[in-house]
Amino acid sequence: MKNIFFTLFLLIISIYSLKAQYSIGVSYIFSDITTDNISVFGKYNLKNRHHFSLGLKYHFNNDTTTTLNRFYYRSLYTSNLLNKFGFTFEYRFYFLKNKLVNPYMFYSFQYLRIGSKVKKYSFINNPANTFEEQITFDPVNIFENHVGFGLDVKFDKRIFVFMGISGGRTFYTDLNDLDDLNNGTATVAFIDPNLSEFSWLFSTGIIYKIGKDKKKNKITER
Repeated sequence: MKNIFFTLFLLIISIYSLKAQYSIGVSYIFSDITTDNISVFGKYNLKNRHHFSLGLKYHFNNDTTTTLNRFYYRSLYTSNLLNKFGFTFEYRFYFLKNKLVNPYMFYSFQYLRIGSKVKKYSFINNPANTFEEQITFDPVNIFENHVGFGLDVKFDKRIFVFMGISGGRTFYTDLNDLDDLNNGTATVAFIDPNLSEFSWLFSTGIIYKIGKDKKKNKITER
């Protein structure tokens, strides 16, 4: 029940952001940990160089599963629709502005609460008789923090296409299921209840500028 109210709260914030900001956008996000995500966001710019965005993202379940030594790496999976949703926040600094291509540095934060599906290999008496089974874990909190470089390319008066790549740390909390993993006999690299690891992120998408442009005062010489 708490997850439902929390997701609705994030949805309301994101919708408000879309109404309040100068731009709206859609992006495809590939993360080294969570893999494929789609985000819808609102963006506000301050003095034309500092841009802030807040959005709602949707995670696509992974088709493949990983092994127990990295059981959250590209193996996120849930059958609960609400757990596929998370939120994103991004800050951009445009250090060079021109009419066509605009480079920027950025910080990206993403949150997702989702489970994992992993492979477990076991054998009876003889290692040659190894068999495979899949284990699904309850949702955990995933906090992704990345810093990177990107480019905006202007295609129209109001339409921009962007691309960015970054690196940083991903943090996990609420890993209670690890205590019960494989009946307490498995050897797992990630056993700390508050762990983190290096990760990278690639994002690309389109931004549409909303609202009326400020009209410049024209001075007519006589």
